[in-house]
Amino acid sequence: MENNPSIQLNEVLFGSADKKISRQISKLHGLGKIRKIAPRLYTSNLSDPDEVIIRRNLFEILQNLYPGAPFCDGC
Repeated sequence: MENNPSIQLNEVLFGSADKKISRQISKLHGLGKIRKIAPRLYTSNLSDPDEVIIRRNLFEILQNLYPGAPFCDGC
């Protein structure tokens, strides 16, 4: 969103307890710029199947779900 740089339209976006970010995500979802692919998980990729997006971003998703857990990206 141009006037608030707190959300970037990456391929995956995560829900937040921060009300400001949550409102931005809701607005983007309502405008059809992102879609929900799992609870508290959204994507700006409106064309690829959910499983492809999740597979491509698996380590980022796991790191968000389990912060501080030792994941090996690219081992």
